[in-house]
Amino acid sequence: MAGHHTSLDRVLTSAWKSMVHTLFKQFSLERWLMLGLCGWMMTISGEINTFLNIAIRFFMPAPDQAGEILKRIHSGNHWEQLDHIMNGSNGGFLQRVAAEFQTDPAILHSWFTGICSVVVIFILLLVLCYWVSSRFFFVFLDDLIQEKNEIRRPWREFREIGNSYFLGSLGFLILISAINLLLVATGGFIVWSWLSECAAARHLVAFGSGRIGQTLLLAGGLFVISLVIGFYYWFLYYLLIPIMYRERIGFCAGIRYMNHLFLKHFGSCFLFWLMMLVVQFGLAAVLAVVMMLTCGLFSFIIGLPYIRGVAFLPWFAFLQLTGVELLEELDPRPQPPPEPEAAEPAEPEEAAPSAY
Repeated sequence: MAGHHTSLDRVLTSAWKSMVHTLFKQFSLERWLMLGLCGWMMTISGEINTFLNIAIRFFMPAPDQAGEILKRIHSGNHWEQLDHIMNGSNGGFLQRVAAEFQTDPAILHSWFTGICSVVVIFILLLVLCYWVSSRFFFVFLDDLIQEKNEIRRPWREFREIGNSYFLGSLGFLILISAINLLLVATGGFIVWSWLSECAAARHLVAFGSGRIGQTLLLAGGLFVISLVIGFYYWFLYYLLIPIMYRERIGFCAGIRYMNHLFLKHFGSCFLFWLMMLVVQFGLAAVLAVVMMLTCGLFSFIIGLPYIRGVAFLPWFAFLQLTGVELLEELDPRPQPPPEPEAAEPAEPEEAAPSAY
């Protein structure tokens, strides 16, 4: 196998040539529209942010109402109010907050219930969109490799593999979220204990060397864990999906396959990760320049959901094909031997002349 630099150069060059050949040299408007739809479906989870912003504005209090509440809390003694909220014993936490803000506890309960409802709905929609994205990863990849523009056939053909990837990667994301929530909750407990101590003392107290050490240790641990998990999760898109597609295997078998290649070629994978970060930062810089030159018009255009999928189709195709080429570089599939050429039929021998 070629050296690391040669291999990575071949991966990126081959992916670029395949993308140009598929989208431009065989240009088809129908293909662009269909593959653009696939690209949009792969990134549909980002559309949930719009729903979340609308829901937050709906449940947030009106500006005049919020201003009135802030005036009430501003007029009192902050340390006494904070001590009552955090360390008080009369009533529940929301009741003490409502008493200090001089508002109806039912309003706070309604806000709390509304926020919890929005979070639950948001999570359900996010899971649904992630399922759609997981299925369309394989639809898009199949269309690129087969140079077709179909949706129904690959959607049915890769149903089991797509669902397996969805469940496996969703479990992976839940594990990551649980680790992050645990670390955030630990950090929040440290800050809460300090604020509670300040409120009881009615002035700012020293954070303490112990809390500083705990905070630094927690922040460092969070950074290292996030970096390691993010690095590994990054390869689920670039290596696991092509493995599952090529070998027609499920998530667990694909993870074992990927781990074997990952450990065997860790140096090449790490360099590939660095190179793709440089490529992505380069694209971000180019987009920033274009947005400034067009005074935000380009930003508005790519903000439209389906239009964004069509506009970024070359980029989506290039990223997907880099994973395919990386897999072929790390674990090339043996090519079948060429079929032997058919032997030319022997010419019939000329019959000997008859004596008669």
